[in-house]
Amino acid sequence: MGSTVLRGNTLVVPIEDSLLYVEPIYLKSDTESNFPEMKMVVVSFGDKILMEPTLDKAIESLFGVSSEKPKKPETEYDDANINDLINQANNVFTDANEASKNGNWAEYGRKLEELEKILNRLNTLINGEPENTQEEILEQ
Repeated sequence: MGSTVLRGNTLVVPIEDSLLYVEPIYLKSDTESNFPEMKMVVVSFGDKILMEPTLDKAIESLFGVSSEKPKKPETEYDDANINDLINQANNVFTDANEASKNGNWAEYGRKLEELEKILNRLNTLINGEPENTQEEILEQ
């Protein structure tokens, strides 16, 4: 019995003036269940490209966030928020992949918009307040 590597749909998420690309890599077994299992996630942002076993690990590596060591003691609350956002992004990413597999493109679009908002909040927490976010522009 063998296995087949499958590439999932590439998600493109705009973050400020850049794009985040996320592509899951699945392993499809030739067993009775024949159910693909996500093995890796490839992410690209700016000039960085990396592959990790989960989306949350990929985001942690990409943005330099580690749940094991806070950057400064006074930022523990922010680190908790960052980890929450990473977990939310991972869940929304999984939901978006499920919607695309089922051909539910309306739900897929909603999940991509939700993922974009979460990643923008994550980027703001890590890199500071952007000069003008899209929400601020729309509110003006």
